[in-house]
Amino acid sequence: KKSLVLTDMIEVSSDLQHLYEEVADLVNEQHFDSVFLIGYNISKYSDLFKSETHTFIDTKELIDSKYLTEIENQIILLKGARKFEIERLKDILELRKHDTVLEINLNAILHNIAYHKSLLKPSTRMMAMVKANAYGLGSYEISEFLQH
Repeated sequence: KKSLVLTDMIEVSSDLQHLYEEVADLVNEQHFDSVFLIGYNISKYSDLFKSETHTFIDTKELIDSKYLTEIENQIILLKGARKFEIERLKDILELRKHDTVLEINLNAILHNIAYHKSLLKPSTRMMAMVKANAYGLGSYEISEFLQH
């Protein structure tokens, strides 16, 4: 099972209706089982999301709800503006007893590199930067892969 926690997009000057239609289309392509929307603006467009969708005005409201305790054996993607402090959700979820399996799709990384390279002139050279211990993924292993 896959769940997504997504917040309002902050400091966006484009048409919100169009923006959240595009976001919903991208989310719907991923076939999440549950989607948790946090924020006033994104919550207004909850009907665009095909998954089981729950809306919350702020992160505290989600934390206080029953939904976090019901999440079990799921992949959870947290994506949001810093204003919403969704790292609090990460901290709560990490404290729960669980076995974690982390899979790194090196083909996906390679695909992303090839895509970005295709946007550049052929003579342009690329350099990868691995920061923050590759976000806990193992800086040595990721660096070695990127080097090759």
